[in-house]
Amino acid sequence: MADEAVLKVQKWLNSTYGNVEGFKKAPENGQTGWATIYSLREGLQYELKVSPLGEGFGNATRKAVDGFVENLKLNYKGNVAKLIQGAFWCKGISPNDFSTVYSADTIAAVKKLQSDAGITANGTMTTNLMAALFDMSAFVLVQNGDAKIRAMQQWLNANYESYIGIRPCDGIYQRDTNEALIYALQAIEGMSPSEANGYYGNQTIALTPTVKVGEHGNIVKLIQYGLYVNNYYQSGAFDGYFSTTVANEIVAFRKFMILPDGSLSSA
Repeated sequence: MADEAVLKVQKWLNSTYGNVEGFKKAPENGQTGWATIYSLREGLQYELKVSPLGEGFGNATRKAVDGFVENLKLNYKGNVAKLIQGAFWCKGISPNDFSTVYSADTIAAVKKLQSDAGITANGTMTTNLMAALFDMSAFVLVQNGDAKIRAMQQWLNANYESYIGIRPCDGIYQRDTNEALIYALQAIEGMSPSEANGYYGNQTIALTPTVKVGEHGNIVKLIQYGLYVNNYYQSGAFDGYFSTTVANEIVAFRKFMILPDGSLSSA
């Protein structure tokens, strides 16, 4: 079924940027999809003088947004405001308007997305938030999603945005989420955002801290979440406390994986 707001966005994109070199027209079907997201990105790139246009939200686009995002304040006027509102309509968040004015309703939509993503809902647009907005990533619990996994995804965004950006919060344990857990571990290990890479390699293994029963901290919370997504620790609290319950679940996981015996403190 067609969404009239999305259809309006698609028609505006095509009429505004249809003759721009490299711009790929959006399908005028009233349905959000990657093709429409790509058109929104390319419209944004054109407004920010990124050339050539492309479907991605890569380094050139991020750099251009970095230099522009501070302009996105109440009553800013320009096509970028309209592109942002169009992206919100496609995201399923109503900005209550589709105009060139960055309004109070636009800022309210920003706060809604920030809240859904688990980060501070202060209404300030950032490059990371723009990247999340101009994307098909979902930030609400989807069908067959797990509310506990969504809470984990929000926690990761809230605590490790400088490492992972703003990642989906849809309740689906996916590659993005698994990688975010590794980035979080690397952050806890003391790696800087430029050093961390999201791969569980030799350095990450070597730097993994020793944890003992009775300890608290984000490393324990990562262990709890790691157990949960592997179908262990299904009813415990994600409180960052290394309890005997957590220890017993680690032992059960080790046995299932046929891992070498080791002390619980090296979990």
